[in-house]
Amino acid sequence: MISIVTALIISTALANSQPTGCECPRSIGAAAGAPPLIVTDVLQHHPNLIACGYLHARQSQHKVTASEFQVFRCGTDEPILTFGALQTCWLESMPSKMKITETSRWPFGLNWSWVDVPIWEYMVYADVGRPIEKRMVLSPPILSKRQVEDTLKNYTLLKQSLASKTNRLALATELENIIGRILAVALMGNKEGQRDLESMRSELSLDGHMGEIHSEAVSIYNSYAQETGKLPVLKKQIH
Repeated sequence: MISIVTALIISTALANSQPTGCECPRSIGAAAGAPPLIVTDVLQHHPNLIACGYLHARQSQHKVTASEFQVFRCGTDEPILTFGALQTCWLESMPSKMKITETSRWPFGLNWSWVDVPIWEYMVYADVGRPIEKRMVLSPPILSKRQVEDTLKNYTLLKQSLASKTNRLALATELENIIGRILAVALMGNKEGQRDLESMRSELSLDGHMGEIHSEAVSIYNSYAQETGKLPVLKKQIH
């Protein structure tokens, strides 16, 4: 005889394995008919929201990490939101809404470790007449006085190293680290860090991949400055 607990487990597994009745339309990260990454809970008079695209990790039935995905209302093929291959997000389904947190990877962790940093939060509602809510959720890292001083000093030393070396590939990791650390110092409100972040592209002759990383750093800084009004907006250098 099957116990009540076992029956419940089987019933739940079968329910979770059943088609949602709301498969993905053709989208940037999924083929037509593919199962969605995540589905909002059903409430009366509200259509489901689904996300379709490339899955990085599944934390639970209601939480996933994804990139290159689109959000749809069930039964439609017109996306509500689109995120590209370079935009990694945390998705969470809730009753009649979906929360999407866009992240970016920076050395803001303990001892300058690289971590996924929440930047923007989107709240998408199943209610057709309700607009998408978007807000800045970036929290600047808390640095010690020593960390700030060491970062500014290391930036000066790196400029000198680049002036005397022709093999920039050997310094790629150092360049990537210094961009992230100067961004952290600038976000704390340090004026020297802000000047370095603004002039870094020309001072270090950044181009290609490093130029893109620097552009993203300035974009994140300026978005935070504009959203909060706490910092001066920097000029973007375009090469």
